[in-house]
Amino acid sequence: PYSLLPTPYSLLPTPYCLLPPLLPTTPMPEYSAYQQKVIHRYYENLDAISLQKLSELVADLYLSEGKKRQKLWERARAAMANAHVPASRIDAILQSDSPEALAKLVSELSGKA
Repeated sequence: PYSLLPTPYSLLPTPYCLLPPLLPTTPMPEYSAYQQKVIHRYYENLDAISLQKLSELVADLYLSEGKKRQKLWERARAAMANAHVPASRIDAILQSDSPEALAKLVSELSGKA
C-alpha cells in the first residue's frame, strides 16, 4: 500500500553525480622559509621586472606588425599599469601606436632621461 502513494522529490536520495565535491580536510601547506623569501623578493622587484618587460616590448614592437603588434600593445598596457604609469599617459602612448613613445617612457622610468 505504501508504494502506491506519491513520493515527494525532496525525500528521494540525491544521486552522487549531483552532490558537491568533497573538500580536502587537510589545510594547504605553508610556504617554506626559502619560498617566502623568493616571493618577497619578487614583489620587492616588481617595478624593475615591469620596466624590463617594457624595454623588451619596445624592441618587439619595432619588429612586429598586424595582430601580433596589437597583442604586444595589450601586454605593454598591462606592464605600464604594473609600473604605476598614469592611465592618461598609457592611453596617449597606445593611441600614438608609436614604439618611440614607449621607448621614451622606458628611458624616463629607468632614470636615463
